[in-house]
Amino acid sequence: MEYGGSLALSEANVTPLCLSLFVLPLSVLRADTLMPRVGDTLKSITQLREQNVMSDRWYTRPVLFVSDINKSVDFYVKQLQFTESWRYEDEGKAYVAQIERQGCELILSSQWRDKVGKGLMFISLDPSVLDALRADLEGRGVTVKDGQWGYRLMVVTDPDGNELYFPYPADPSLATGTVIRPNPEHAHRLF
Repeated sequence: MEYGGSLALSEANVTPLCLSLFVLPLSVLRADTLMPRVGDTLKSITQLREQNVMSDRWYTRPVLFVSDINKSVDFYVKQLQFTESWRYEDEGKAYVAQIERQGCELILSSQWRDKVGKGLMFISLDPSVLDALRADLEGRGVTVKDGQWGYRLMVVTDPDGNELYFPYPADPSLATGTVIRPNPEHAHRLF
């Protein structure tokens, strides 16, 4: 499948798995064998030779649907201190962008209007880091709210209504409802 636009590659956006499967949904790339060169402009992922590579390590990037890529990137970069990794444009209009902050990668898409603002993402940080983040965000005027999901949360909402939930450590004295225990084989992954 060819796309009408292109993805320009620069030093800043050539990273392993830099092409989103969401944007160019043809294969998974092995970074050690199929990395594009800086300065390349790709019309499609097939220019890199399609490969289907299985791995025991899953690489994930959630997609948040937004109404305006430029406005959303501006919010995440200026307010939340993310950096823009790449963007997909066609005829001067941005449709998709990826942002990143310390290993947390998010794809922003303006392609499905009916999904705008319905995203919810949990981001877990060590308590001291979460406290420092909250102080930093509030100090720069970012609206930070408290929330609950059976435990206390810090909630940041983007301009379209997508929510980022930052959980605080569980306090059993504040818990309400019934805790459903996970499969014991997977319990070590939760905490």
